[in-house]
Amino acid sequence: MGIISAINAGKLGIGALKTTTPGQKLERDYYAPNYELLIRASQKGAQPFAVTEDVKSFISEVTYEDNADQFDRLEIKLESQIDNSGERSVSSFGDSKLFSEGHIVEIRMGYGNSLFTVGAASVVKKTPDYPADGFPTLTIEAFDLLHRAARRRPKGGVSYKGFRDSQIASIIGSRNGFDISTTDPRSFENIRKTTGVFDRTQKKGMSDYEFLKKVADINGYDLFARFNPEQHRFVLFFQPPALAKQREVFTFIYNEGEAAYRNTLLSFSPTLDAHDQSSDFEIFLIKDKEVGGSKVEFFKRLDADAQRQLKEAQERRFGATPFAKKPIDSDGISVGFKAFGRSFKFPPHKRFKNEFQIRKAIEEFIKRQREHFVTGRGTVIGTEVLQSRQVHNLLGLGDDMSGKYYFTQVVHKMGKSLPYITEFSCRKVIDDTIVQAPPAFSLSDTDKRIQKFKGDLTGGF
Repeated sequence: MGIISAINAGKLGIGALKTTTPGQKLERDYYAPNYELLIRASQKGAQPFAVTEDVKSFISEVTYEDNADQFDRLEIKLESQIDNSGERSVSSFGDSKLFSEGHIVEIRMGYGNSLFTVGAASVVKKTPDYPADGFPTLTIEAFDLLHRAARRRPKGGVSYKGFRDSQIASIIGSRNGFDISTTDPRSFENIRKTTGVFDRTQKKGMSDYEFLKKVADINGYDLFARFNPEQHRFVLFFQPPALAKQREVFTFIYNEGEAAYRNTLLSFSPTLDAHDQSSDFEIFLIKDKEVGGSKVEFFKRLDADAQRQLKEAQERRFGATPFAKKPIDSDGISVGFKAFGRSFKFPPHKRFKNEFQIRKAIEEFIKRQREHFVTGRGTVIGTEVLQSRQVHNLLGLGDDMSGKYYFTQVVHKMGKSLPYITEFSCRKVIDDTIVQAPPAFSLSDTDKRIQKFKGDLTGGF
């Protein structure tokens, strides 16, 4: 039985979520799925208004994509046109200012009158379609506010002299529409303060988003935006990832367990990366202590000179022999690698003499953890509080596949001919002494043509 027919047949419990305790049942009230669209005009201070039921009757499907590594996306598909009650002129939704470019659309989903804001987005474009058969359609596409930073490319580039990276985040966020003010501490609460002061250069042609994403990667930070429905504004997140501290939020079980759990995980298609795919290793050295902050150097291939530097640095840190006592005030490097699109770092006590030893250790690590190099896509009953960057338990999949998964994308779908379902993409959580390490980028530039940018938020974080 398919997902739609199963839900329509009443074989799956749907309704408002009752409990959020990890591992406990998903208890729901049996109400019909529901959604609401709130529109905020682009003018500052404009009051939001709800899309009426008359207009909703033309909406065939709404989809909200919550993405961990790119912009969140809202898509609204409308059918037919609005007929002006027998008049000769026919006004289409494409002519309406309801979904004008720049308008903020907040979408709330759930069951009955229990609705939760799954996200909001700024309208970017409207795409009409006039087919030979059937009614015309209109697709509204919108992205979260961070997409504006991808469009902005300062002429001549920008140079930030003596700024903390978190200050740079607040400056770029402010000039791209985020409501960041030195007089309102709430606007900085998700921009985590960094300590080092650096000179960073945004090269000519580089967008604000591309530059800020690299700054975030240097710090090992996540960069994303979310809409706060209580404050009625988008919030910029520039902070360390919470994966290492997260407990699983929900437990979804496939085709097993009590009746209350049965089919909560409707489908799951895993991909065994370490089994089915190959990956080039990219080895990099991490200098843990350096004046002005940590520095990361990439070596795609460790040549003889790089191997000598590696050996000397390790000996300075740990002594010339394996049994030498580690100096208290040590200075040296750690070794990390990138594989399967992920970054890892060996523990500080792990020593290597050459590239061969490093590659051998990487291969052994992947063999030990091959069941964890799992990505997948799945579907659950519409669950309005699911978001990307959450960790959930997926069970009933066998010993290798069952376990904790980090959700990288969550897609909420609802429509006339489609019940409320939530699709997701995920990767299995690795529990090991190896931790994720940030990649590095060189942002220095001595080009005299680069202009200096003086922001108004030098007192920010």
